[in-house]
Amino acid sequence: MSRQIIMVKNEDMAADPFFGGLENTEWNACIGTQATEENYVDGYIEAAIELASAAIDKNLVGSRDTLAMPILYNARHGLELSLKYAIGQLVDQGVLPSRHEVNHDVMSHWRLLDRAQLGDEALCKIVRVLGPFVTSLAQIDDDGQALRYPEDREGNKSLEDRSLANIVRIRNGVTIMGKILEQMKYRIKDLGEERATGSYTAECSRKDLLAIADMLPPVSEWGEAPFLAAKAAVMERFSIGSRKFSAAADVIKKSPEMRLKIGLQSDLAYLTDAHAVFAIKQWALRHPPKAPGNPLGLDYFASRAQLRTMLDRTDVAGPVNGAIIATLSPDEIADLATIFQIGREKWFGEHYAEDLERTRKRHALGDSLWEPVNYLTEKTNLRDAVVRGMTILGRPDLAATIAAIPQ
Repeated sequence: MSRQIIMVKNEDMAADPFFGGLENTEWNACIGTQATEENYVDGYIEAAIELASAAIDKNLVGSRDTLAMPILYNARHGLELSLKYAIGQLVDQGVLPSRHEVNHDVMSHWRLLDRAQLGDEALCKIVRVLGPFVTSLAQIDDDGQALRYPEDREGNKSLEDRSLANIVRIRNGVTIMGKILEQMKYRIKDLGEERATGSYTAECSRKDLLAIADMLPPVSEWGEAPFLAAKAAVMERFSIGSRKFSAAADVIKKSPEMRLKIGLQSDLAYLTDAHAVFAIKQWALRHPPKAPGNPLGLDYFASRAQLRTMLDRTDVAGPVNGAIIATLSPDEIADLATIFQIGREKWFGEHYAEDLERTRKRHALGDSLWEPVNYLTEKTNLRDAVVRGMTILGRPDLAATIAAIPQ
């Protein structure tokens, strides 16, 4: 039967059928200079899942044989890219000494991660859970060729030891593998942020050290039977000896958040307890309890009395700001602002000194402290953020006192 040749009449399509005009702009995808490595890492796994789902959901029984290879190829390629991405990120973080040699051997890439000292319990578990998925895909395609071509480089038929592949099972496997790879990616991202604090050892990440601190009794009890039992449990769980346990304990004692777990509080750099309480009490004057009424906020039909209350709150800003500026030193104001930011953004306490110094320099550039103080006192969440910040910085006692200040 003769088939009619398709003629491309559109000049734009004839010139470049894939990268021509940009009509239907809602479907313009970011590639090349606007793409990231993660687009590749996530894209192939997503494509495998979507392709398998389309075949199943649309009941494309007749397309099973033709779609099986593209689905498996996308899954394997997504796995390969994910492993290479993970290794590259860990090299950049200083966890791994060097990258894997350039090839398509997914099993070798996975073994590099599995046998390395990653120094993070959670990441090691994720890598181990990924193992069966790597093994399965490596068995059918160990070098990235079998799923792309009907024959290998030697002319042998690809997948000659296989005869069937179930699309439903493949979709389930790719979906689970995709979730594991996503966990690995985000754990590595978090690990990079944690390592920037300096609170880690070669064997234990910051997250691990927090877990260790939770397992230990207060420092006042160290050397006693409960401590020795906890130490043994830590050493067994994290596979470390006595010397490396001591190194971990030294790091724990330096981190505000960690040392608090073993009964050690920390000092604020400049802000005294009395002045911290004073500042929050002044802030509370600017934010009195709201009267019962419209839960949505602004009432366009407010009474004169309600409008007067709103104006009074604005008028009190001057005395409140003035009292804080007159009572707290510039360094204390910078300290309060830093604690607020740490609590609001949930920053790591290890960056406290660096964050504080940056705030001090920023305040020094201004003509007065009125603007930075007003910025703080106008925030309705100042007290709650300061409470959280002080807890992160190892002052739960002062945090509790401030939390009790009525608003």
